[in-house]
Amino acid sequence: AVYAQSRQSAVGENIDPQMRKHGAGSGVVADEVMLVAGERDGAGQRHPFRRGRIVTRRTAFDRCRRRVIAGEEAGIEVDAGDYLGDVAVWNANKLTIRASAGGRVRLLAGGRSAEGKGIWVIRSGSVTVENFDFIGARVQDKNGAGIRFERGALIVRNCLFRNNENGILTGNDKDSTLVIENSEFAENGAGDGQSHNLYVGKIASLKVTGSY
Repeated sequence: AVYAQSRQSAVGENIDPQMRKHGAGSGVVADEVMLVAGERDGAGQRHPFRRGRIVTRRTAFDRCRRRVIAGEEAGIEVDAGDYLGDVAVWNANKLTIRASAGGRVRLLAGGRSAEGKGIWVIRSGSVTVENFDFIGARVQDKNGAGIRFERGALIVRNCLFRNNENGILTGNDKDSTLVIENSEFAENGAGDGQSHNLYVGKIASLKVTGSY
């Protein structure tokens, strides 16, 4: 079966000039399609993920998140572009989230946060994130993170964390693992000396390669 829905992206009336410069807040109408494992899409191509695949076209990530079935392997491929205030909490067994081929997805917080923690919260599971920019996370306790990683196994590949109060902030789960590859952390921190580009708690392991 194929499930499709259309909606208009939520956009704020007061957009930061820097965000407006990059085209955020255009309010593009979007389609969301979920393909069952092994099914061919409209072009007759099998999708690359072994199980569910979700193709989003400027669709809210929170809406997309609800399509991911707990306990199954899934993949989300996102059209390149600026996404304003599209925050989400992810909780899946095994999940890959990446920008569509040749592009980047820029997540501009725009004053919004997931659970008052950051742009994305990774609740649990094995999650891989590729070719995303996390920009401008701010929250009340000044710990707004591009990604708040609470538990599980997280791989961050070819991502940018800029102008957040924390780039990536982890919990203290003793079994969690974090791998960062070919990523950039720039201009993060709230200026209070208690927030950072990367803040890692008491987790099982951290591996950083090709990043700065």
